[in-house]
Amino acid sequence: MPSRRQFLATCSAAAVSGLAGCTGLLDDPPEGTVWSASVGGASPLSPPVLTGSVVAAAGPDGDLEDGRVDAFDAASGERRWSKEVGRVTGVEAAGGVVYVGVKAGGDTARVLAFDARSGERRWNGSVRNLASAMAAADGALYAANGGLAAIDPADGSVRWQFDDRDGATFTIVVAPGEQLAADGRRVVYGGNGGIVALAPADGSVEWRADTDFSTNAGPALGDGTAYVGGDNGDGLAALDATSGDVRWTHTFGQSAGVAGIRPTDRSMLVATGTAGVGGSFGTLYELDPETGVERRETRFDAPVRGTATGGDWFVVRTAEDTVACFDAETFTEAWRTELSASALLATDGERAYAQTTDGTLWALAP
Repeated sequence: MPSRRQFLATCSAAAVSGLAGCTGLLDDPPEGTVWSASVGGASPLSPPVLTGSVVAAAGPDGDLEDGRVDAFDAASGERRWSKEVGRVTGVEAAGGVVYVGVKAGGDTARVLAFDARSGERRWNGSVRNLASAMAAADGALYAANGGLAAIDPADGSVRWQFDDRDGATFTIVVAPGEQLAADGRRVVYGGNGGIVALAPADGSVEWRADTDFSTNAGPALGDGTAYVGGDNGDGLAALDATSGDVRWTHTFGQSAGVAGIRPTDRSMLVATGTAGVGGSFGTLYELDPETGVERRETRFDAPVRGTATGGDWFVVRTAEDTVACFDAETFTEAWRTELSASALLATDGERAYAQTTDGTLWALAP
């Protein structure tokens, strides 16, 4: 009798109609499942990534040193390719390319670039850091953890790299998408007690802003503002993205930690988790982006532990593995479902993709 992993692998290779039938045979699949597939286990440093019509999931396949990357058609779940790569340190996707950080000797990493549709390897580069966080913007790929490097996405050559800048060592200690951001005008890193912005051309420091907290969420860049959130009641700070000056700050309670941030043109969504003597719960807030004043909120029975952004969606996961999707423009809940294991999230605004710690990638929709 095939194992659950073998069964899921068979499902992911089937046609769309076959996928629906396969998924229906799984033991208690999440409500709203479109398709599912067997992948490496979820790692905090490698959430699923999307580019074009492809979703890719990277992670350890049993042993940390035996990491793999699997790519699927995002709509149908058809498996496009799978690669054994070694110990995965991070993953990113942009412009039809999937970038994978793989641990090399010491505190260094290789960065592999694969064509998202075919799996063909375009290049194999190396950086003087662990490449746990990667961000692509305006013809450059940035990789960080124990240093920061700017990479030419055409051939993998390093344009510049630094072990530290103005006191920032670019150490990645939480979800990688929540510590490094880039938008073509600047590269922004949030770490222990400060935010630093660098010029894309040469890595020179544009500004540094000291904060009273270590970054737990963000920087999130939007409309000339860099938003960063902290843990344990530290709250949220909105910084001018050009100068680093603080525009406003907002706190959410004595023990509330910011788990995710989503700026829009008209509002600011902030997901938090609270665990204290008053109980444990999660809250999604809508703030005025100009002032930080609260407009609305909605509660969850457990703290929010992860978020994903794409299209008009803001997707959250709680500590009890509830996944809920909100329209970021209207602050209305579109749907929610329950997972049976912890997961990391991605979304393209049409589906949410949840990679669980037990090695399953779920495609979810209303």
